[in-house]
Order: sequence, then structure tokens, then C-alpha cells
Amino acid sequence: KNVSARTDLGTAYFNAGHPHEALQEYHQSLKVDPTHQPTLYNSIIVNLDGLHDTAAARQAWERLNKMNPNYPGLDRLRDRLKAAGVSLSGSSTRP
Repeated sequence: KNVSARTDLGTAYFNAGHPHEALQEYHQSLKVDPTHQPTLYNSIIVNLDGLHDTAAARQAWERLNKMNPNYPGLDRLRDRLKAAGVSLSGSSTRP
């Protein structure tokens, strides 16, 4: 039930080339703490870079943006999603 440890494990899976396993760990983390921002941030990256699932990346981005539009790096992911042709309903307030 350690959300941070599970998120770190998911990141290790992703870095080892196992994006599906990474997302399984993130899913478990979010079951324990649905507001865990690092898990949401990492799920954007895994969906975008690992699975090329822009719809799932968009959903996670909008969820995190709603919670904390100033989350570090969120603006860069917004730009990457937009470059991939993803339309976002929220907009980060960071320049």
C-alpha cells in the first residue's frame, strides 16, 4: 500500500521496457490514493511514450491539470500532447 514505492516500481518497469506492467503498478497506486500526483504524471509519460495511447495520456493529463496545473513538467507534457494532435480541455497556467 506504499503508493510512492509502487509508483517507483512502475517507473522501473517502464525504464526496463515494460509499459503495461508500469501502468498496472500505477493503477494499483491510484486505487490507494487517487490524488497521487507523481503517479498521474508518470502515467502520462508511459501512455504517451510507451504505449502511444494519446487518449489515455490526455485523460491523465487533464486529471492532473485539474488537481495541480502548476505540477512541475506538466506544461512540457501539454506541449508534447498538443504536438501529437491532442486537444486538451484544460490548460496549464504555467508559461
